[in-house]
Amino acid sequence: LSFVRKVTGIEGVKMAAEQFTTEVGGTVVSSSQVSGLEIMEIQASEAFNKGVVRYVLGDFFAVTPAVAGKFEVCFDRASLVAIDPTLRRQYVQVITELMGPQARILLSSIEHDPFKDGTLGPPFSIKEDDVMELFSESWDVKFLERQDVLKLDPKMAERCTYFEEAVYLLTRKS
Repeated sequence: LSFVRKVTGIEGVKMAAEQFTTEVGGTVVSSSQVSGLEIMEIQASEAFNKGVVRYVLGDFFAVTPAVAGKFEVCFDRASLVAIDPTLRRQYVQVITELMGPQARILLSSIEHDPFKDGTLGPPFSIKEDDVMELFSESWDVKFLERQDVLKLDPKMAERCTYFEEAVYLLTRKS
């Protein structure tokens, strides 16, 4: 964490932030409430260069630049696929508002057929065409790679017949 000026995690599940704190041997150095969101600052251990991570905990759709600031880099791993597909446009609107004028997003998404129990998610599948359509107004979208998760985790075959992770680089349009 020493080469990064500031790291902010936006998380809807407090337990995930607490697990992260444990994993980095961190301690909570401050906690406050702002606009109904909890803001936690976590000091990581020496093994993680004593970096400070700020967590914004609560409803992602309530996060604004006034609360969290603007960002130049974002790693979206399993956020877009975790929310109900009817909320995707709203998600894109919020993430776009939080990002600066030259921002980039590394987006990790999932594609799969309906699960054998009849459910669609979470994680909810999102096809490449849908990613392009959702983000193309404000972002240049570049497909980077696709990986067959079933080869890495054969237990997933109990849930569906295909399960792939797709990664995209989104660059803010000027």
